[in-house]
Amino acid sequence: MNKEINSAQRTEGLALLPGLKDLLNTRNNLVHGLIAIASDSDTRTAETAPEPVIETMALVSKRRRPELLLTITKAEAEKTVKDLRERGDGILHWVVAALPAQLHRDQVTN
Repeated sequence: MNKEINSAQRTEGLALLPGLKDLLNTRNNLVHGLIAIASDSDTRTAETAPEPVIETMALVSKRRRPELLLTITKAEAEKTVKDLRERGDGILHWVVAALPAQLHRDQVTN
């Protein structure tokens, strides 16, 4: 625990963390999973679906457990990117506002 920040700063920083683990797990599945793209372009017609439906399937294996097939739509992937950008910006702004002295002090390397 950083004793150089006050209670309000700590509360503000902690408020940025809920849901971050799930968001990072989704990001990791997109980045590190085996990706396959499925499209319904063979069966669609201009009247039934003007745009192809694209889904990303990430084959995820953690700690040598059997793979888990996750289906992530393009919209979900785009939302993940947007949410990560917003969350990262919020955390960076908090760090710069709450920890200016810590950002400028010499780092201990031993």
